[in-house]
Amino acid sequence: MNRGKIKGVRFPFLNYSVEAMNMIADMGFTYDSSLAAVGTEKIWPYTLDHGAVTDCLGQLSICNNPKLKAKGLWEIPLTSLTGKFGIIMYEQ
Repeated sequence: MNRGKIKGVRFPFLNYSVEAMNMIADMGFTYDSSLAAVGTEKIWPYTLDHGAVTDCLGQLSICNNPKLKAKGLWEIPLTSLTGKFGIIMYEQ
């Protein structure tokens, strides 16, 4: 696959950071799909121009962090599917 055609990322094991988000924005990626919208939240895709808008469970390092400078980077949030044992998977 031509690397120039790759437009977005999803971090393995949802292991991301503010620095990683800034880096992929600087590299020209157009979207990320690593942040989770937990519970009953149903969030439309949004840009990270003003930070993350999810409830920040498990991702406190990125929420409301002034070092996040990923302007124009779209976030396509993962919504959770829950069962009687809690969260069983995330979907796009």
